[in-house]
This record gives sequence, structure tokens and C-alpha cells, in this order.
Amino acid sequence: MGRRIAFFMDYDRYGRDEAPAMLQFVQTLRNHGHEVDFMTSEQELLESLPRGYDVVALSVFCSQELGGMLKTAIRVKRADPRVVSVMGGHGVAENASKLILAPGIDAVVEGEAENTFPLMLKHLRRARESTRTKPEPLPKSLSSLDAEAVELLTRYNFQSAIEEEQAARILGEHFKRRITYRGREVEIEVPITGVYVKTPRRVLYSGTGREAGVVERAYRRNRERIAGMSRGELSRYLHAHPTREELEACFEGYPWDIVEAKGWRALSVYVQRGCNWGRCRYCSITTPPGRRIGVAKVVALLREAVEHGIQRVTFDDDQFVQSERYVAELCRGIIRAKLHRRLRFGAMLRVDAVRDPSLLKLMKRAGFVKLQLGVESLVPEKIAYFGKTLPGREEEYIRRALALIDACMRSGLDVGVFIITTRPKLREALEEVARELEALLEMLLQLYRTHRRLPTVSFNDMLMAYPGAPLLARERYKRILVPVALHAGKPVVVEVPYIFELRSLQLANFLSILRELAKRRGMPPEQLNETLEHFEDLIAALGIAARHLRSELAPCLEYLSSLGEEKRERLMRLLGLSTPGIEKHLLSGEVTPAQLAGAVERLGGEEAEALKRLPAELKRASLALERRCKEMEHLLYALEGDIYMAVRAHLRKVREELRRRERSGGVSEEELKKHLSATRELLDRYYPYYLARSSLHSLLVWLEEYRRGL
Repeated sequence: MGRRIAFFMDYDRYGRDEAPAMLQFVQTLRNHGHEVDFMTSEQELLESLPRGYDVVALSVFCSQELGGMLKTAIRVKRADPRVVSVMGGHGVAENASKLILAPGIDAVVEGEAENTFPLMLKHLRRARESTRTKPEPLPKSLSSLDAEAVELLTRYNFQSAIEEEQAARILGEHFKRRITYRGREVEIEVPITGVYVKTPRRVLYSGTGREAGVVERAYRRNRERIAGMSRGELSRYLHAHPTREELEACFEGYPWDIVEAKGWRALSVYVQRGCNWGRCRYCSITTPPGRRIGVAKVVALLREAVEHGIQRVTFDDDQFVQSERYVAELCRGIIRAKLHRRLRFGAMLRVDAVRDPSLLKLMKRAGFVKLQLGVESLVPEKIAYFGKTLPGREEEYIRRALALIDACMRSGLDVGVFIITTRPKLREALEEVARELEALLEMLLQLYRTHRRLPTVSFNDMLMAYPGAPLLARERYKRILVPVALHAGKPVVVEVPYIFELRSLQLANFLSILRELAKRRGMPPEQLNETLEHFEDLIAALGIAARHLRSELAPCLEYLSSLGEEKRERLMRLLGLSTPGIEKHLLSGEVTPAQLAGAVERLGGEEAEALKRLPAELKRASLALERRCKEMEHLLYALEGDIYMAVRAHLRKVREELRRRERSGGVSEEELKKHLSATRELLDRYYPYYLARSSLHSLLVWLEEYRRGL
């Protein structure tokens, strides 16, 4: 019997105008016989609850959404205590064992859920009544939760719409999987994994396919089918994420009714899972690559997309070119179906994904218009730090990046380049930012001179890290604290990593200046960070930070940043300070530079000499940075000037031609189409320069109004 499901994704907050790739999963649920409505805002979800859903599925795209999503879960339960709420999605990674404790959450699903969630839905339905009972102690045999969480569950009263019997049936579920073992095809039963279920008395956890208890149960259940297979061999097949064949089976149909109701004219799709590099230190993608949907099915979906008014398709795969052969086959399938005449495509790929440049030309023929490249940096040391390539191949990586960008543009493809501006670094942090900007400007100038168009450079000014990323074990990160539950009046929280903790005061000052400059633009950060105007702000902030290095405080702060804890404590005693944070006392004026110098002198050793050397060293660094900033400013302003002169010439030409035609008998529809087409072409060419973009966009609006008035 099918369930009534409200599927919620807080999608409107992103302001995107395309159908999300998550709709493929919605269709998978419908294919299992469930009635699924799709909501993209909390208001829409709450207004829909009177329909009496069995389940509300809360899909968390990224961990930064958790705070808002937990509030939504509580509001859902207040509006309808009998509905079962299930949380899943990328954003629950690493935090599921805490999220299940949250009020309003009945179950949490980790990882890709095509195999898991449909099994759960067989046993989930509206609760008969809303109950609140005192939970019993949680048996350790039924959960891998730590002792603190067990204690919390025994003390915290919470509600759940899932009864004990339902939970037991859910965690006892299995799905069938076909595998090849010793040359023969075998069908095995795989236990449900990665699932937390809360009942009125306890939390139950299914475990993972690697846990001994799960493997043993699966081994006993499949013993007759897998004669000769060891438990270790069997564990390789007990993962929850779907195989290539299982993904292919799920890829049937599409919820076009949702697309039409929302008025979307663009579409995001996943046709491949995983990443065939998987070693970037800030990323946590661990599922295997190479799991892709067959070309015939993808082309069939694209045919339907055209029939439903879709004009643009983005392949949201983490790494689109995992196989050049597959992408080439897909492009040829698109061309054979003549879909390249009706659709425009975009995708994201790694720098070293394309070995054969002819693939780019084929992609252009197939209707691809823009490729997003995860370059991240043009500085070798940063490439090594990010783990973007094999050790020792950083220079080669940068050469390949520049060559790929150039090859894309030669093929007529627009390019987006992702760049991480800064990283955790104590020494020469500003010099590294300058090296990055210089390399990017050189790239922009070369590309503009060659192609008379610009790539889009999208900056992430601070290195982010996903939950579970290797970088989190290496660096200290600021964390967003998301309250989940209360224990003895104290909150249990989920800690969401956000941005790295700054080691360099110089870098902290630079980023602070940059934020202030950005505020004056009055533009959303996601828009500003992909413009030439952001280049202007980066260079200006670097120049101001460089001048600050010549201040009286700069040597003191630089000296303090190099101190270990023992010397810092001795210095505090010499300064008569009772609270930590010498820098704060210095910046507030409670401690003067002269007082600090005197205290350092009393430390003895080389300390006083080290502090005395710093003003001259920082002055040299400051003057060198200022010179570099002035050179970069000249290059950037020359580039912007060239672009804006071309735009001004186009504006003048359009105005003069329209006036001339008006005097000689009137403007035709064809002439207006020509001007619109030329203006759109310039907009694509110069999109990263916001001033030029604004002028061209205004002209497009005016031409459309002029056209309607004919």
C-alpha cells in the first residue's frame, strides 16, 4: 500500500530557476507506488500539512541548512504530531547519531537512499495518536551510540510517531542485489543500513555494512547462495548506495507535473555518481565512481524535457567527465536525437578529466555552452595542500588547467573557474594571495587577447570543508553550533564546520578589509564573487593590508603570532596581565608597543633582537606588496577599460542605427532581432565585468520593450 509523502527541500532559498536533481529521487518513490508532493519552501510545506500525509521527508542539501531544517521539523510536528518525519540528504553526513535526538525527527537516513528509503516506507504510516512516554535505558546491543548519548536518551522525554514494532520491522528489512561471484551471477539479500529510528522509548540503529554484527546476519541469511564466499568478501556488497544496475533500474520516468506546476524551464540531473579522483582534502565524497545511467535512458529523458518546455539542462554530477567514452557517446546520442537544436547544457569537471581536446568540440556540437572547472588555485603550494593532484605534479596540474581553459574557449565553450582565495597559513599569507591574483590576471589577459572574451572566475575567499573531510583532522575550523536537544538544561549540539581558524593576523586583517569593501558594493556575495569587481576589491584589500604592515602595531602582532604558549605566559606575567589574549590588550591600547618591547627585552635571549628586526622586514614586505598591487591594478583597469569601450561602442552603434532606420522608414523586426542577438553575444563575452553586464542587460530590456512597441 502506497504512502502519502510530503517531500521538502529548502530550495527557494538558493534562488535557482531550475528543477533540482532531487526530483529523480521523488520519481523513484512514485515508482514504488507512493503519492509524493514536492515542496520548496517551509511555508508551502506547512500550508500543505492539512492534507494528512503519512510521512514528511526532509532533504538537507548541505550541513549549513541543519539549523533551519530542525526548526522546520518542530513546526511540522506542532502542526501535525501524527506525521512521521524522516531526515536525509548530503547535509546529515557525520551527524545522524545526534540529529535523531532532535525534537520533531523520527528517523534519519545516511547516504544515498534509493535502496533504503523505499524499504522504510513499507512500515511508516500516520501515527494513531500522539504520545509522550518516559524512555527506558537504551540497550547497547541495539545501538552504537556513545555513553553520553545513551544517558541523554534515558533522561530526555521525546515524542515519536514510530512504534517499537514498526522500528523492528524497518531494521529487519533486506533488499535484493545481483552480484557476480566466481564467474556466476548470484542474487543476495542485503540488510538495511545507515538508518536511525526513534521510538517513544529508544533509538535504534541499523549499523553499517562493515560492522561485524550486520555482516554476520547477512552471512547467515545468504549462506546457501554464497557457498565459498568469506564474510570479508560478502561485506563488500553490503553497502546501501546503489550499484550501476540499481541506479539504471531507478531511472524510470520523471515528475513533469512538478516541473510544470513550478514553471521551471531548466533542469538539473545526476547521471553519474561519485568522483574518480576522491582525494581533495576539503571534500568528503567517498562513494565509488563509475555508476552511471545508460545513454539511451538519458537521451529519452532529454526528449521528454524538450516536450515539457525545458530549455537548459545542467549535469550536476560531482565529476561529469569520469569517462571520456561515455561523455562522447552521450553527446553523439544528443546530436542523433537533434536535441542539440533545442537544449543548452552545462556541467562541472576536473582539470585532468579531458585528455582528448576533440571531446570539447563534440560537446560544443552537442549543445554544451559552459563548463565549470574545479581548478581551485594557480599556485603550486596550494594545489599540493588541497590534494588536487599527485605529489610533485602541481606545476603540470596548473599547465593542464590553463590549457583546458584555453581549449574550451577555442571550442566555443564558456568557462567558469572556481578559485579558493586563502588557506590556513601563518607566514607569507598575503604574498600567497598576491601570487594567486597575479596568476589569475595573467590568465585573464592572455585569454582576452586571444579570444576577446572572458572566463568567469568564482572566488571562495575562505577554504570551506565538508563534514568528514580529511582537512578537518588537520586544521582547526570554526563551527556553527546547531542545538539538537536538551540535557540537564544544557544543549546537545551538532557542530557544522564552516571556515578555518586564522593563524595569520595579516590574513585576518586582509579578510576583514575585504568584507568591508564588499559591503559597499551592495551585491549578494554569490554574485559579487564571480565579477571583475571582486578582483578590484581583492587587490584594494591587499594594498590596504600591505600599508598596515608599516604601522607601529604590525611588528608587535607579528611577533606575538610566533610565540609558543610558554613564552606567551611569561610575557603576560611581565606585562602584568591577568586575562589571556595579549593581542586584544595591544589593540585596545591597554598595552603599548613600547611596553611590549620592554617586556620582550626582559625575556632575554634572541627575543628582543627578533622584535627589533621585524619593522624593517615588514616594511620591505609592505612596499613589495604595494608595488605588486599597483601593477595588478593597472592590468585590471586596462582590461576593464578595453571591455567597457567595446560595450560603449556597441551601445552607440545600436542607438545610431535605430535612429537612422527611424528616419528612413522604420525599424524592422529582423533588425531588432539582429541587435538583440549581438547584445546577448556581448553579454556572454563580458559577463564577469558587472558594470558592462549591467549596461548590456539594460540595453536588452530596452530593445525588448522597443520590439513590443512596433
